[in-house]
Amino acid sequence: MPNEWNRSGSQLLCYTLATNHPIFQFPTGLGPFPTAAEAGKAMDMLLVRYPDLRIRLDRLANSSELMSLPDETLDERLVTSQWWIERLLMAPFSIVETIESSPNEVTAEHARQIAARVDCSPSDIVLFQGTATAGLQEPLWIVFRLHLQTEDAAKAKTKALWLRREREQKDLDTAGVIATTLPLYYPASEPV
Repeated sequence: MPNEWNRSGSQLLCYTLATNHPIFQFPTGLGPFPTAAEAGKAMDMLLVRYPDLRIRLDRLANSSELMSLPDETLDERLVTSQWWIERLLMAPFSIVETIESSPNEVTAEHARQIAARVDCSPSDIVLFQGTATAGLQEPLWIVFRLHLQTEDAAKAKTKALWLRREREQKDLDTAGVIATTLPLYYPASEPV
């Protein structure tokens, strides 16, 4: 069902949410939302599950980028934001370590090679199918090492912090260790 976007002549008024969390994986922004009430509802739902989430509601008036978009495109962006919110509110949490990305779907054989390289079991290798990016016709596949799946947010946060600390002590990058609710797949199989 199309939304009522607040347009007046060449002006558009809509709302976005800027998000940041030190542990859990969030998109940097959600929206646009056609009303402050809709953005506020999303904000409230996220804060219930993630009380330490840094979130800000922004009023976008006359955004030149958004003003030029037709309502159908704004609706598509809203649907994408709603998908993200649904994912963020779902269990379980997956604590993962980013290994690599590939324009090609990772096969079971490739997963075994990756597992040997990072010294883990092939069953710990999971994938997320991203979207097509600039210059790529096919979606980008992101390869992760799965450390834990849990419905307990405190356990997820503790495990992610512990893994980051462990990597920091070895002078390794910690940015790739995240807690996420993205749909992860084992190579050539169904969602985890």
